[in-house]
Amino acid sequence: MLNIKLISDSVYLGDEIRRALESGRYNYFRIAVAFARNSGVVTIQRSLQEFINNGGEISIIAGIDQKVTSYQSLVNLLAFTEKGRRLYIHHTDEYNETFHPKMYIFGKNPIEKIIVGSSNMTKGGFYNNVEANIGIDFSNITSESKNICEFRCAVEEFWNNLICDKNTVPTSTEEREAKKFLIDLLVDDLLENETNFTSYRNAVNSAMQGKIRTIHHFGKTTRKNKYEENALSDFSQSIKDDTEIPKQTYAMTLSRFDTSERSLDPVILIPLKALRENSRFWKFPDNYTHSEGKYLQYYVDIVEKDSGFPKKSVARIYYYDEKKEFRFQCEYIKRNGKPQDIMEIENTSCGYEVRLIRQGTAQYESKINKLTQSVSSQKKYGYFISESES
Repeated sequence: MLNIKLISDSVYLGDEIRRALESGRYNYFRIAVAFARNSGVVTIQRSLQEFINNGGEISIIAGIDQKVTSYQSLVNLLAFTEKGRRLYIHHTDEYNETFHPKMYIFGKNPIEKIIVGSSNMTKGGFYNNVEANIGIDFSNITSESKNICEFRCAVEEFWNNLICDKNTVPTSTEEREAKKFLIDLLVDDLLENETNFTSYRNAVNSAMQGKIRTIHHFGKTTRKNKYEENALSDFSQSIKDDTEIPKQTYAMTLSRFDTSERSLDPVILIPLKALRENSRFWKFPDNYTHSEGKYLQYYVDIVEKDSGFPKKSVARIYYYDEKKEFRFQCEYIKRNGKPQDIMEIENTSCGYEVRLIRQGTAQYESKINKLTQSVSSQKKYGYFISESES
């Protein structure tokens, strides 16, 4: 039986998407939206993370016409688009033409569910606005009629045509190149900059106690919304700085809180002292976005390297201004570590490699002496050049 329903003010689209991603029924998710804002992305980020952790592939075509889509939303989405998962940017210079679809497709081989309507990837589109969307679910049909087959084929053809459109540009599979491309779009005044908001700046200053270098997010704009020359200089310097970050390792002993089995949230506390000492290692605040007025957060690819085959996943790193805490969310460390074990994080071009070094091992004895900074009786930390670079 074909299931068709109206998704409006009584059924939030954000919840509908989250349920579909977490259902385990689909292995790919495709999005084509005119506008994306960080307020919308953060509402489904955990579901996106769970989806790709379970082997799902995500493809996103985001429009940047009319300067509504933000740089921050696209940076956040990059964490979920790698190799089989891609982020595409669509833009046309034609004054009378706008990229304007709002389409969410779920599938497992053929298309099994599609949502089409008025909602963009914004918090308003997902939750707050008066919107009208139609959800069509094909997964329970026992026999496929000619009309259904033709409709599925039409949706597939529409998607493929969008991908191949001359105005659709894929971002690079290399994180650094992809972010440089997005920065270029921002410099060209094609993307909104959400970090101009006072709340973002206040949170950064709170985290760093005012000890943060000038970065591109703080470039002021003229009334014409064009970046001043010094702001453009900040962008160029930020890109240059990012290419020159040495390969480093951060290591610290785990506390009882970091390894507590009582906590459902896999939070590990990174000392603020460590963040302030080496903010570039954490890509702070350049890669962080402001979420719901509470957090400066960054989703990043990690590789868990303990024993056996390395496992890829996505970690959330965030500063919680209300509690003045810098947090690293990692299920692997939280559930497997013990108090005084060492968590080691090495930066890479694609994210971070994370290792758990257990007490009583030869590797532990060689690392513990490198943790020269003390925060408490339970926690010591240190930065050092990665062994592969020394």
